[in-house]
Amino acid sequence: MYYRITTYLVLLFAFTPVWAFCGDLAEADSLYNKYYYNDALEIYREHLKSDTTDAELYLKAGKCLTDIGELQPRDKQLEIYEEAYQLLKRSEQLNPDNAEVHFQVARTVGRIALFKGIFSSIGLAKEVKRETDAALEIDPAHDGALHILGRWHREVAGKPKLIRGPLGLGEADREESAKYFKKALEINPQLINHHLEIGKTYMALKKYPEARHHFYYVLNLEPIRPIDEKYIEEAKILLKEIEGKT
Repeated sequence: MYYRITTYLVLLFAFTPVWAFCGDLAEADSLYNKYYYNDALEIYREHLKSDTTDAELYLKAGKCLTDIGELQPRDKQLEIYEEAYQLLKRSEQLNPDNAEVHFQVARTVGRIALFKGIFSSIGLAKEVKRETDAALEIDPAHDGALHILGRWHREVAGKPKLIRGPLGLGEADREESAKYFKKALEINPQLINHHLEIGKTYMALKKYPEARHHFYYVLNLEPIRPIDEKYIEEAKILLKEIEGKT
């Protein structure tokens, strides 16, 4: 009797897929949606050990890592973003027709570029633009991609056109930045980061009343994601910075 039970258990474990022991993907998705990023990532990683052909799985793991990175101290972020980038590029290879994949690649590359400086990493700046354009070609209403394009125009336009033109970055324009953020807000008006970033663009354009309007809007929105608390604190700092400016 003991032998039969033991044999049955051996066979059961032998033919039970790995995911049965490492957590269900639905559970991981639920954890992610509740902002338990590390717990969700642990399950995604376990699944990737046995399935290296699932583009969606690479996307979820990479996105999770980028979200984790945004909440870490600066000295820990770059390594996390670089790992996320590798996962997201693998997802892109497996499914190049997914707008969300291109958006997440652009988002992560943009984060990496912030460490090196936009003009110290021309290739990264161009990759952000290329990936964002690819996302919007597939889904013109992707507010995240519109947001990144808004940031791209603002950051790159920070240098004189005479300098960036020969580098292939001459099209960047702060007025275009505002236009892309406006489009993003039309699609998702309650996202705190859209308001924060368009406010920064208006600051760069010296349109302080418009910037102030969006920074105050940030303070009046209910934080939803963990990162929103950081955005709210940043809006408070920027409001003090433009205090009295007209």
